[in-house]
Amino acid sequence: MGGYDVTYIPELNYGSFNSPLRSLATGFSIKNASLNLPVAERLKAEILQRFPRIKTEVVPTGYSPDYFVPDKNIKKENIVLTCGKIDSYKRFVIKGIDLPEMQKLIEPLPKNLKLLEMIPQKEVIKFYQKAKVYAQFSLREGFPNSVCEAMLCECIPVGTDVGAMKEIIGNNGFLLKSRDISEIVQTIEKAINAPLSLGKKAREQIKKKFTVEQRKEKLYQLLETS
Repeated sequence: MGGYDVTYIPELNYGSFNSPLRSLATGFSIKNASLNLPVAERLKAEILQRFPRIKTEVVPTGYSPDYFVPDKNIKKENIVLTCGKIDSYKRFVIKGIDLPEMQKLIEPLPKNLKLLEMIPQKEVIKFYQKAKVYAQFSLREGFPNSVCEAMLCECIPVGTDVGAMKEIIGNNGFLLKSRDISEIVQTIEKAINAPLSLGKKAREQIKKKFTVEQRKEKLYQLLETS
């Protein structure tokens, strides 16, 4: 369970429980599953509010610290990076991310803002390695992959307190209580001025708590005991 499947945001027509038919199908699947596996404690709490009798076990997403690595030959620059696929205004609002298709919403573009078309993952890693700060100002999240990937590349994370963001960032970055513009600006400035050692701590956080191997081990344990 990654987030969308436990979400209902009526004003944006977003989430599995937004549609009566999808809500029925989702609810049936959740109630009849032998075990539900949300990726974060917050998602577990939300789904238990809706279905208090179901069985759940949190299994966080896992990442490879050998694939997402910092490059000693690439110097960190004062770049604030954010990534995401936005194919509609609705997802633009939810994720808080811009793509060229959304330029008309923010024109004219500031000189210090650059929007990129979709690029291969290996190219994305180069941006992770170059950027000092990774920002994710989502209205809703499950377990944001790009935040963890960026942290493994020693980006300092800045994110809104939604989904698993608090579990992921911990004390190794900056957490926003709201998407207030003044708070965002101040927090980004703090991240830009933070020592590079904070990015190294961010990498260690993911290596310690959210690896592919840890996820595999937890899934194997659950299969053996089910």
